[in-house]
Amino acid sequence: FLAQSNKGDQLLAADQAAQAAACFTAILKTLGEVPSYKLALTLGWLGRCHRAGDRPDLAEAQYLRGIAVTQALEQSDQVRRHRGTLHAALGDALMQQGKYPQAREQYEASLKLKKEVNDLRGQGVAEGQLGTLAMEEGDLNEAVQRHQAALALFQRLQEPAMEAVVQHQLGIAFQEAQQW
Repeated sequence: FLAQSNKGDQLLAADQAAQAAACFTAILKTLGEVPSYKLALTLGWLGRCHRAGDRPDLAEAQYLRGIAVTQALEQSDQVRRHRGTLHAALGDALMQQGKYPQAREQYEASLKLKKEVNDLRGQGVAEGQLGTLAMEEGDLNEAVQRHQAALALFQRLQEPAMEAVVQHQLGIAFQEAQQW
């Protein structure tokens, strides 16, 4: 499992989404349908392949399957953290399809789970995703609020690269609002 999943991850990183998807699909065949953490991980990776291959509709289906698998497992922090990641990824796939209300639901679910397991980085990512969604919807006040919340978390974690991303998003929001 580890060797094959690493191979798939390397293919995905090399922009070979179709080959990576084939690798993860082969893993799925060996895992079967019995809910397991490995199955949930693999469905998440397969969803990433579909998004990278510009098929957010197929990604959506894999993320939904992954979420269902995590709900069937014993609810450890690790499982809830991964379910939060799957909700965030599903939100991205939905946003890519223009399904903004459904994307918001998924980002909110992700944020809730990340708070439950005290995953500050995950909370920052979710706040940033909600800020980006608010920008897409034209709600500049919420966009600024969400990005400021994300910025505070990344500053607390001392992650300058993520701080820079959020600062950029804030700049875009202020530019849209013409708040020079």
